Amino acid sequence: GPKVVVPPQFVFIMKCIAVSMTVAVASGALLSSNSCEAQDAQRRAEVAAKTSALLKGYCEDMCKVVLKHPDCNVCDGFVPPDATPGVNTWDELYAQFDKLKLVGRDMIKEWTGDAGKFGR
Repeated sequence: GPKVVVPPQFVFIMKCIAVSMTVAVASGALLSSNSCEAQDAQRRAEVAAKTSALLKGYCEDMCKVVLKHPDCNVCDGFVPPDATPGVNTWDELYAQFDKLKLVGRDMIKEWTGDAGKFGR
């Protein structure tokens, strides 16, 4: 199969993830032993947020390196590319028609308001 070359920045990021996970597990073990579950949950959320911020933009790149893109559903905020570029599906058409319907209603309200001004 094809040889996968992992760039050095990805190795660094993976080490950061490992350290973050170790800190999260260790802090969770220490805090839960003191029966401070609320603080434990807060600490874990903080570590997860910091890790997510650290990796922002790199997650999708890592998926490309390991040949999992565009099926990379583990990245926060990942939006898969359009499966049918240049072609409208029925769902996309229905969404466009819904927008047109709302715009049309707003235009009619505006026109009736303007027409009322001329009648006076």
